[in-house]
This record gives sequence, C-alpha cells and structure tokens, in this order.
Amino acid sequence: MDLNPDRKERSGLTAAIIRDKGTNGEREMAYALFLAGFDVKDVHMTDLTSGRETLEDVQFAVFCGGFSNSDVFGSAKGWAGGILYNGKARKTIE
Repeated sequence: MDLNPDRKERSGLTAAIIRDKGTNGEREMAYALFLAGFDVKDVHMTDLTSGRETLEDVQFAVFCGGFSNSDVFGSAKGWAGGILYNGKARKTIE
C-alpha cells in the first residue's frame, strides 16, 4: 500500500480517534491514520456516553489523551471511569 496524502476514495477500513475534553494531538493522529490507509472518524466521549456513536463500523480505535481533562494528575483514571461507569460507553468499548 502506498502512502498517498491526496487519496480521495474510501479504503473501507475505519479508525476512530477517541478524545475527551482538552485532548490534543488528535489531528496529527488522524493524519497518520489517514496516511496508513484508514478512513478516520472523530469520536468525542460525549458521543459514547450519549449513545450517539456505537463504533460498529470501526476496526481500529485510538485514544488520544494528551492534556485530556485539563491534564490534572490522575486524569486518565477519570477518563477510564467515564467509560467504566457509563453503561452506554462501556458497552460500546467492550
């Protein structure tokens, strides 16, 4: 597979960039996944917790955590809790 930054057609392989409040680096990750041949979708945690996103069409998921949740100490635990203790988000991730 060639790296083609000008690709216009869909590849049929979908990757989800999962992010939360304050996340950064998601644009760079999306471009890297695009270059690797994935169709990329942006998924915010509120999409998962509300049930708007099910990830049914996703073959690969990436959690971009840079500075998520204001980069407070233990913010990753808070993000994990947002998944573990929300039935819709947990079911989607499982």
